Amino acid sequence: MRKDTSAANGRNNSLNLSSDRLNALMDELDAMSDRPNARRVHSRLGFRQQAIDVEVIQPSGGSVGFCVACRNISRGGMSVLHSAYMHVGTKCRVRLEHLRDGPQWIDAQVVQCRHVTGRAHDVGLRFIQEIDIAHFVKIDPLDARYSLERIDPDKLEGRVLLITASDIDRKLIEVYLSETSLRMVHVAEYGQADKELQQPFNLVLIDFDRDPVEAARALHDMRTRGLPMPVVAISGDKSESTRQIIRDSKVSALIVKPVDKLTLLRALAEFIVLNRQIDNTTQPQTQSDPSLKALADLFAEDLQKFAAELEQGVEKDDEKGVRYICARIRGTGPLLGHAVVADAANKVLLLLDQEGSLASAANSVKSLVYLCRHAKNAA
Repeated sequence: MRKDTSAANGRNNSLNLSSDRLNALMDELDAMSDRPNARRVHSRLGFRQQAIDVEVIQPSGGSVGFCVACRNISRGGMSVLHSAYMHVGTKCRVRLEHLRDGPQWIDAQVVQCRHVTGRAHDVGLRFIQEIDIAHFVKIDPLDARYSLERIDPDKLEGRVLLITASDIDRKLIEVYLSETSLRMVHVAEYGQADKELQQPFNLVLIDFDRDPVEAARALHDMRTRGLPMPVVAISGDKSESTRQIIRDSKVSALIVKPVDKLTLLRALAEFIVLNRQIDNTTQPQTQSDPSLKALADLFAEDLQKFAAELEQGVEKDDEKGVRYICARIRGTGPLLGHAVVADAANKVLLLLDQEGSLASAANSVKSLVYLCRHAKNAA
């Protein structure tokens, strides 16, 4: 039978240490263990929690619950402090607070347990399925906190738009990306981006140094037109005024100059490989049934027509027409290799249901139009 020892009921963690003593112990452990590790794939993010609920699955059936203190978390697992030894291989689950959806239970397994001092044991838990850290930890885009510590350049593929007037920065980034499969397109002026953005990109790198206000305005224009790709800012200006402009621009991340190779690749991997905080991507998903290939290609052509019809629907405030087109895309897209476009259509429908007006979903419709226009035939 499960014992209810949830933190919500006011129970302390199993160590029952004061906050000061617990933090001092975590400081000591962090100093010893949180050094860069060439073999570590996932980066550890500080995630100090006084009490996290854990349920241990008993081999004979049932479960037992208790609270542990948490000191860090990654996509692949977390490190907790417990008052007793936990056997490697023990199956359990932990209760984490999703920033949007509330508490969730995450299945895990003990992969490491070592005695620290007194009754304290440092326990390593591995999640059965990787999590998106951004769902559980509020990440400041200006803090450069990325999920991956080790990057495989071969997995970086797609198209990146670089907006910078600095020729040396352009050449430097070209060298850094030479080992990847990314194609970089460069423009020197903010206003030149509009023409290039008629084609799909996986990510935009924008330099804020030349004119932070103009850069912010250019980014605002991109978002107003519904462009869905993540935007990573680059800046060597560490002044609070410029940082506030960048923060207000709702960038996905900030890379501080001088740009080093590892930081750049980690930022790109965060949003291209892991798709963190991205609702859409311009790449269609491959259809697994070859017999539907011809229909998938026809649907890709229909998406071009839907884009124009959606724009007309917004212009005429024809909510019924927009709903009909979105319903068609949502219903057929996943079957024909265009699940991403279908998800975007579903987002529009959800907003219309929640807000009750086409104006409230205008930006999401623009994103859907962009995805429809740049949808490719299913492979």
